[in-house]
Amino acid sequence: MVYLYLKLFHVLFVIMFFGNIIVGIFWKMYAQKTKDPDKIAFTFKGIIKADKIFTMPGVIGLTIFGLGAAIYYDFPILGTGWILWSIILLIVSGLAFMGKLIPLLRIRKILIGMNIINLRKNGIFGEQLPC
Repeated sequence: MVYLYLKLFHVLFVIMFFGNIIVGIFWKMYAQKTKDPDKIAFTFKGIIKADKIFTMPGVIGLTIFGLGAAIYYDFPILGTGWILWSIILLIVSGLAFMGKLIPLLRIRKILIGMNIINLRKNGIFGEQLPC
């Protein structure tokens, strides 16, 4: 019975993780079609907040409950192909995400320094603040 609960929570966290990624991509594309910088900034603020609430806990939960279920059921984690490849693909996707995120953060820093964008006005760092 413990194994079934571990597996249930693992699947729920997988749904939370992938669901948020899919919804985030949809809202990003939807906002960019407007070509309105304020709507795009507001949408990205929501996506960043949703990542903190759903994606990051999803990664942690799916990893903990997935490994917990595998250990409880005595699966050899590195000896079971689908578990090993799942771990490898999770690491690769995290590295790919960071590979895209770090350059964007550098560009954002440059644009803020050149005063091309004002992220405080667009509310990306919290509530909308007067400039």
